[in-house]
Amino acid sequence: TSAHVTFSVCNVNSECTEAGFFDVLGGSAEMPWQFDRVYKYEITDALEQKSLTIRDTFTLSVTITAQNGTELDSGLIPEPSVILEAASRVTQLHEVAPNRVRQDLTNLKERDIQNLKAALRDLQADESLNGYQNIAG
Repeated sequence: TSAHVTFSVCNVNSECTEAGFFDVLGGSAEMPWQFDRVYKYEITDALEQKSLTIRDTFTLSVTITAQNGTELDSGLIPEPSVILEAASRVTQLHEVAPNRVRQDLTNLKERDIQNLKAALRDLQADESLNGYQNIAG
């Protein structure tokens, strides 16, 4: 089952501040979850909210929730590690709503059905290396 992962920065007193989230596709009923490249997530703001720096002692707490709301064992994905990467330029962050890609097809609204059809048509028409024929094999 696909899952929603939230993670928090926790100080030595186990007081935690939510740091971010991401979604994982796959699971026992689908393809296995796979982590084949580093996924980086900016946690500076969460550290600052806890009055911590990257050099202080802290932990990352992970909660995994299945699409049906069931909380899953956090050991299903590799334990996160912290990588210090110096800022290279000023960036702008934009708030975006969580993208709940995996939905039950029987519960789609008409707008969602039309968007899905359009996306599939665009994919089939794509003749690039990332296009339908290349993916389909």
